[in-house]
Amino acid sequence: MDINLLPDEILEIIIAFSEKEDAKALSRTSKRMYNLTIERIWSKPRFYGRRDHSFLTKITKFPIKELHTNEFNCLWSNICDIVSGLELIHIDNNNNNATFEDGFDDICEIAKPPIVLHTNALNMKYRDDFDLFLNEILGGVCSIRKLIINHKFSSDERRNCAWSPKQLEMVSEKVFIEEILLSCLSITDFDELVKILCKLKGTRVNILKRSITNIF
Repeated sequence: MDINLLPDEILEIIIAFSEKEDAKALSRTSKRMYNLTIERIWSKPRFYGRRDHSFLTKITKFPIKELHTNEFNCLWSNICDIVSGLELIHIDNNNNNATFEDGFDDICEIAKPPIVLHTNALNMKYRDDFDLFLNEILGGVCSIRKLIINHKFSSDERRNCAWSPKQLEMVSEKVFIEEILLSCLSITDFDELVKILCKLKGTRVNILKRSITNIF
């Protein structure tokens, strides 16, 4: 059957479930296919290497809905200003090794879109940083939709930076946790941790670079 005989509505459904590379190949076959595949290709693009302001300006013509800050050499708020149609932004890098307080201020400058916050973007080094994170960043000041717990620290920093199961529970009461890197946690009572993880519906638990979905 000739795929060109199918109506646009059917083709859009097929393209929506196709691999991105397949959509790219299809987009090169005709102008019609280019127009039908452009959203599948460009709504959630990922880039290799870090791009600058000029690149961001060039891609504003595409229907981009989601971007990751670690792929660009500019401030988080600048990305939102340049690509005004964003529906979600992943904050997953630290702005020039900024302090926790500076990172907090930068996040609060983003009025929209909603944020997927990766904790590796925040330079949390002290116990007081967690309290500010819990009460201010997750307390309604910022538009955090999801949280990915993936911050890293040295063995010397572990005492202040690793979260206890109780801290994890406190965070989960304020925001949906999409993924947890288990090495971010201080595990002294495994039974307590399991009880808390059982409450986190849909959360992925990453153990030694292997990700499993919590199905409890």
